Amino acid sequence: MPKSPRILVVYNLCGLKYNNLKIWTEHLIPIMRQEYDNFDIAISACNVQQWPGVSKALESLIEPYTNTMTKQICINYIEDILPVNITFNRTSQLFSHSPYKGEHKYAGYLYVASDVKMIDPLAIKKLSDFHFKGPDSKGSFAISSAYVNFDNGLETNQPRHQAVQAGEDLIFEQGHSFNAHCMLMDAALYKNFGNRCFPDVFASWASESVFSYLAASLDKKLGMLNAKALTLPHIDNLDGSSVGFQNQLGHQYLFKSKLSMQERLMTKEAKEVGFGYEEVKGVFPHDPTWYNNGYHKNPELLKKFIKKACFLSKEEFDYDKIK
Repeated sequence: MPKSPRILVVYNLCGLKYNNLKIWTEHLIPIMRQEYDNFDIAISACNVQQWPGVSKALESLIEPYTNTMTKQICINYIEDILPVNITFNRTSQLFSHSPYKGEHKYAGYLYVASDVKMIDPLAIKKLSDFHFKGPDSKGSFAISSAYVNFDNGLETNQPRHQAVQAGEDLIFEQGHSFNAHCMLMDAALYKNFGNRCFPDVFASWASESVFSYLAASLDKKLGMLNAKALTLPHIDNLDGSSVGFQNQLGHQYLFKSKLSMQERLMTKEAKEVGFGYEEVKGVFPHDPTWYNNGYHKNPELLKKFIKKACFLSKEEFDYDKIK
């Protein structure tokens, strides 16, 4: 029997403000015990060096599972203070290339926030099956989210929230999204955006507001598996929210960008290619005439814009210099 699509699970923790070793451990164990036949685990451990014993405890935790016949489990320690978008991308890069058996070996990258617990041993399998089946004959979703019980991004749209709770899978229209807590990102993102799945131009929140446009630029959509199939508990802000960027909270702040939000994301070109930004707040609505049945009429045109608008150039930020 052929194996399921190979997935890299990236568990993202930050010790900049708190030492949450007990909960990190409690959340990592059910990930390592997932009943899925083809996945590796990378722990993206940011700013934990200040807490004595944390690194050793994490290494002791994963040792029994490391280099098993079915999966690899490793830790990427990051000292620099960076947005989680970037640390997730960097950890994904390190585990997708040598010495870990070659380029583009994963079909998807599962982002798991430190405050989400995979209480269902079939969580990865359920999300993977949903993701790779996709919404229609075009194939997989660009990004698929698990439903979490708090701060899932649906609270402001009660009909949509009630539908997913009643057992209806969701497909998101342009300008709508979920909050990034547990989501499977397709390898098409990694391959098309310079070995990066997560748009990295944002200093704090607002990344989710462009997810539907990343998807549309790849001729794909966003989805959420219904709550009856999978609901995961979420402890809000376990490690703190955008802890390293408390003076840059909000959609108007970009990270390392040479241009302002208006100059980069809210331009005449953005409007002309059907792009939108932070639309739930009415910041920059997209032009709906660019879309037909949720798909962009010229995905390559949109992708060309997104590459320069939502992702940093190497001159702006060099991933190879991350410590």
